[in-house]
Amino acid sequence: MNRTFYSVLILFVLSLCVSVSASPVKTGRTNARLLVRTCTGSQLSVSVDSDFQGDSAMGGQRSDQLIVKNISRSRCTISGTAGAALFDHHGRKMGRSVKPRSGAATTLKPGGEATFEIGYHSCEYAAEATGKKNARCKMSRTAQIRFARISKVYTVREKLDAVNGIEQVMDFEAVH
Repeated sequence: MNRTFYSVLILFVLSLCVSVSASPVKTGRTNARLLVRTCTGSQLSVSVDSDFQGDSAMGGQRSDQLIVKNISRSRCTISGTAGAALFDHHGRKMGRSVKPRSGAATTLKPGGEATFEIGYHSCEYAAEATGKKNARCKMSRTAQIRFARISKVYTVREKLDAVNGIEQVMDFEAVH
């Protein structure tokens, strides 16, 4: 072969080496998460964790746990905390609701799950503590769940005796 061909080949290999070494190298989990897209509404399902046995804290503080599942074939992220509101059997909102907030990302693999808890005060406990009849306590029928940067609203059957609605929503915890 001729000398020109080898010269061009050598220049090509050298330029390739220079361009590869000048490119940023992405390593670690943080950069991998940047490549994962935010979940869309159709990628997720939400359900009440029927196996959850929440603690009954002093003062009637109760919690219930919900499960978010990635039902798609690709990884996606949810961020921050969920929002939640309770509704009665007439579809009327009951008490306070919590809006979703942006924050730390939780990546869900296909079929992966994360849990979060919603906190409230029990009407039955408050009635007993104050000597009032608990017949005034109303049970919710459903809860609406929302996520930051996802437009879909998820409705789940949720029977809670929340005095003033939802008081807090805890961060997501990935299920391993």
